[in-house]
Amino acid sequence: AVLGEVAVLTGEPRSARAIAVTATTLLVLAREQLLAYPDVWALLTATRSERDRLSRRRLVRQEQLRRVSALAAIPDAQLDALGDALVPMTIQRGDTLFQQGDVGDRLYVVQRGQMRIDRDGTTITTVGTGGCFGEVALMVSGARTASAVADSVTDLLALDRRDYLRLIGSVSAA
Repeated sequence: AVLGEVAVLTGEPRSARAIAVTATTLLVLAREQLLAYPDVWALLTATRSERDRLSRRRLVRQEQLRRVSALAAIPDAQLDALGDALVPMTIQRGDTLFQQGDVGDRLYVVQRGQMRIDRDGTTITTVGTGGCFGEVALMVSGARTASAVADSVTDLLALDRRDYLRLIGSVSAA
């Protein structure tokens, strides 16, 4: 939890006292320290939806996603736009996200949890937090070559093929 942020953000005197009711460990940041880190400042001043959007943008810029061939050559500014296009979703343990043979139209990034990728009834890999799968569906329309099943409650970010193609079009036009 965060407390005292209004005084830090506005520079106004504190409007209340905070009293610990149990043993508490605090991390303290002064206004001057926060101003030195624009990314932290942006997170504190942002609404929840803005924080979620900034979090998706940061995730997209991670080197692991740069290894996805469909995303490797995209400049940072377009990666930010890609982060804005990611749609959050949750899949329950044991549920199938897609089956082998389904038409593929999305790439998925695992925010939390683990997905099992099965081909012909045999597990070929698992994808955990920070990993992604389904990237071929961004470049080529066709049938999925494997199924994806949640090994746990899993939070995903999905990128639709239409959004990817729109993004790629803006990259080539730049």
